[in-house]
Amino acid sequence: MEIILPKPTTAFLVPGQSWSPLDQGEEYVPSAWDGPHVGLRLVEAYQTLAALPERGRPSRSARGFWPQIFRDPDDNENHTEAWEAMSETEQAELMKFNHRKRPSAQDISRMEAALAWPVEYLASDPDLSKIAQGVAFYRALGYDSDYAAMKLRRDWRVVKKLNRQALDRVAACLRRDAVPVF
Repeated sequence: MEIILPKPTTAFLVPGQSWSPLDQGEEYVPSAWDGPHVGLRLVEAYQTLAALPERGRPSRSARGFWPQIFRDPDDNENHTEAWEAMSETEQAELMKFNHRKRPSAQDISRMEAALAWPVEYLASDPDLSKIAQGVAFYRALGYDSDYAAMKLRRDWRVVKKLNRQALDRVAACLRRDAVPVF
């Protein structure tokens, strides 16, 4: 049984508006799934995946469970005194680099759902699935779609066109299956 999907459309955008879901500012959630919003959720899914703590095999730099240096209780007191001597701005600056935001349960649920879309809805065209996942992966790392095209060893015009087709196809399937927009 072949699924016939509508052609990619920009019917969800207001004429004359060039909005992109990756633009900075207040997040816009459309009333129905569209290609750019699917792309945004795929990028967020890869960002959430990167923020999860690592499990399983320890990294190559890990030598065991014991600390590399011995610390006595006086060291902890010295660290506490040094911390209290810092100004609030210095503490905030230090915490910015030392604190890693952990994803919430809702973020993880969204990630699991979004990462399954290319596999589930683009199974009949593995090339489209690979491109949609590759572009989302590199966008999550902070690169643009031109860089993704280079890494996928494809022409950037072809990658942009196929990525849009893939995202529009996933959006059409999500609308068909009445998946709530998030």
